[in-house]
Amino acid sequence: MSDTTRWLLPNGIDELLPEQARCVEHCRRRLLDICAGWGYEYVVPPLVEF
Repeated sequence: MSDTTRWLLPNGIDELLPEQARCVEHCRRRLLDICAGWGYEYVVPPLVEF
């Protein structure tokens, strides 16, 4: 891997800068609140299946 590509993120992986991250988190929280209001519960599945 060359020095110029070492710090590039893999395809399909993005990073969010603070302003974008705040917007995404705000939307995520609103959506979770709406779903909770309809009786859905929050579940966190494993990131890796073993």
